[in-house]
Amino acid sequence: MYRALSRLGFKSWVRARLGWKGLKAEEYVDDGYVFLSTPNIKGLTIDFENVNYINEHRYEESPEIKLRVGDVLLAKDGSTLGTVNLVRSLPRPATVNSSIAVITDETLTGAFLCFLFQSSYMEHTIQRIKGGMGVPHLFQEDLNKFHIPLPPAGEQRTIATILDRETAKIDVLIAEQQRLIELLKEKREAIISQAVTKGLTSAARMKDSGIEWLGEVPEHWDIVRLGALFREIADPGNDELPLLSVSIHDGVSDREFDGDELDRKVARSEDRTKYKRVQPGDLVYNMMRAWQGSFGTVAVPGMLAQRMWSPGQ
Repeated sequence: MYRALSRLGFKSWVRARLGWKGLKAEEYVDDGYVFLSTPNIKGLTIDFENVNYINEHRYEESPEIKLRVGDVLLAKDGSTLGTVNLVRSLPRPATVNSSIAVITDETLTGAFLCFLFQSSYMEHTIQRIKGGMGVPHLFQEDLNKFHIPLPPAGEQRTIATILDRETAKIDVLIAEQQRLIELLKEKREAIISQAVTKGLTSAARMKDSGIEWLGEVPEHWDIVRLGALFREIADPGNDELPLLSVSIHDGVSDREFDGDELDRKVARSEDRTKYKRVQPGDLVYNMMRAWQGSFGTVAVPGMLAQRMWSPGQ
């Protein structure tokens, strides 16, 4: 255990931009100064390609958060709070939006500090200190008070070098497993497709039906349009029933319990007159634009949005 402890603000320069003086999306330019947001720092390295750009005037407006090599970037708002990355290179001038804090170390090396923020100690500290009603948030004042260990500079470099090497090995294994998962998903989809469409069907029949893409379908199966099997939900709900949603990833889920605190707050305050009752066992199809095409089976009595369809009788 290190004997030397200090506060982050004593040894590092912590700063973040608040509000950007009303910066709007329509001010983004096709080419200019990189304007990083939280998704850009979620990977193993910072993504400087899939970014928004701002003009020189906006970039010069906040010189204190112009990035430099060695800076540590920390997401301080929302569900990605605590996400951290290190500026190892700077392909072009860049800055960050108001969701990211920039930390420039004076005593700690950037690599060591970045790994420190990924430790369970820092994760627990963030969870304990974070504030905000509904949306979690780290205030700059709180960040400055974080207690940090102060190993000698040589030990910091050694620790960071070892962690770079060991975590890189693990990251390769993770990438391989993720690729395997994707292949298994493709195999699963292929098995399902084969099971529900296998059989022999004449090309003429498929062409006449306008569904050449469907594949082989047994001759004795009927081919109908999906809309002929579903009806729009019309039974009104009531305040005692939970609000449900249907998404591609989660199927049917309870909005009040499966979402984050902000989602639950919105669900509780939403006008429920536009929702309709569904029953366990109903197969529902989402017609709303954001999740159109999502299917799910209802497990508990609840209410779904008006543009939701279930199998007709």
